[in-house]
This record gives sequence, C-alpha cells and structure tokens, in this order.
Amino acid sequence: MTPDDILFPSRRSLIGGSILGLAGLAWQARAAKPVDPYVTAYLDAAKRGVRYAPISRDRPGLTNTQGYAIQHAIVDAGAADGPIVAFKGGLMSAEAQRRYRADGPAFGAIRRAGTMAEGATVPLSAYRNLVLETEIAFTLARPIRRPVKDIATLQTMIGAIRPAIELPDVALDTADNLTQVDVIAANYAAARYIPGKPSRIDRAALNDVKVTLYRDGVAVAKGAATESLGDQWRAIFELVNCIVGAGYVLGAGQTILTGALGGGVPARPGVYRADYGSFGAIDFTIA
Repeated sequence: MTPDDILFPSRRSLIGGSILGLAGLAWQARAAKPVDPYVTAYLDAAKRGVRYAPISRDRPGLTNTQGYAIQHAIVDAGAADGPIVAFKGGLMSAEAQRRYRADGPAFGAIRRAGTMAEGATVPLSAYRNLVLETEIAFTLARPIRRPVKDIATLQTMIGAIRPAIELPDVALDTADNLTQVDVIAANYAAARYIPGKPSRIDRAALNDVKVTLYRDGVAVAKGAATESLGDQWRAIFELVNCIVGAGYVLGAGQTILTGALGGGVPARPGVYRADYGSFGAIDFTIA
C-alpha cells in the first residue's frame, strides 16, 4: 500500500439488532456530517491513480477557511497511514503568491507512511506525477497550539533543522488559472518526504545555505535558502502560524518543510544526490 491508496476507517457494526444498537445507529446518522463531494472525488482519483480537477473549476469563490475544512477531511480519511508527522509549505515567494492570487503561504499534511529514509528507492509507479523538491525542514521541540508572537519565541521551540527532499504527487489535471484554495483543498499534493540528518548550522547562517540536486552525477537544479520568503526564519514563522490558524495542533517531533529551493524537478529514473554543502546531503534513487 502507498499513501495514495487511502484506506477508509471501518464502519461500526450493528450488534444483535438490539433496540440500543438501532438507537445508536440512528443517532450517528443524525450526527454525521455529509461528505463534501470534492473529498469523495479526490479520494476516488487517488485510489484509481488518475488526475483530479481543481476545486475552483466548479466552485469558484471558496475561502481559504473552506478550503482547509476540505483539506482536513481529506487528511482525516488517511488515518490508516499513521499520525501526521510533517507539514509541507508552499506559495513561499511573492511571485508564487501573485500567480495563485494568494494572501500568504499555504500548506499540506504528510502522514507517517509518507516518511522515507535516506538512501530509499522511490517508485515512480506509486505516483501520477512525481516532482522532486529540495527543502529545509524544522523539527519542533515542543507542541504549538496557538499562533506564536515572534520569531525569537519560535526559535526556542525548534529542536532540529535539517535538509529534506519533498516528493509531492502533483496531480491536478491543469496548471492553468489555479488559486490558493485549489492547492489548499488538494492538501497541496502532499505525499512523501525524505528527512536528512539534523545539522549543527549556526541559526544566523541558515540563510546562506545553497543546494544542488544531481541526477546520475549531473546537476539538474540549484537553489538557495533565501528563496523561501527571503528568510528561512520568516518562512517557518509564517507557516507555523498558518498551520495552527487553520485548526491543526503542532506536536513535538513534527517537522515543517519551508518550500522548494530552486523549484520542482520532474522525476526521472536515476540516482540522486542533494548536496547542501556543510548543511548536509541526501541520497536517494528514483526507479
């Protein structure tokens, strides 16, 4: 099973046909919320391995709040894949926000089954459209339940900083005229990621990090830490407050990726190395 093969929770059975059982079933039916049709379509597309439409095609004008409510339902449907272990940020530049008509960053959630180890082989067959992104990731040392007041306070809550490779499944059926709500509702294509080893980098030097992604020894992309909102600390600060503002509780040990450095690279079979210099490196294979 892959994280795209989302399993649904088992339904409770009616025991013995008792009056209490019937009453309980009737109460559940009244209390249950109807499933949003976009959630159904998204999950069905994931199971069948096909692309899906952006939500704005049929429902223009949805708010970010409505988009995150749909995202929550999609993420909740993947509970069989384990707890949420990471969040991936996106729309982390002024140009990306302009293109998607966004008022700030957006994010998606990754469950435990989406964590891959360094040196892993990533199967192209598990994806509709695998894209490779070199990123910087922050692991929390303590829970965060409400917005953080400033970067200095947030820095006391960070347990580790490390390189990371995000492995999104970018499967919307178009790249034209997309909106911020489109990527929010679709859980921002979140699927898997590879966390690197924690770095001992001085926090003041974090924005000096640069990365080159190699495939079979040939450079295919280059990026810099400052591509995420011009400052990695501003990027993680805005993402943390965006995530808790959307109704998630951040737990100790969860990781937040602050956006692609150098843009996304379409995946091709090969042996890859993301070289971040003294910050670290990650090796993996696409097959």
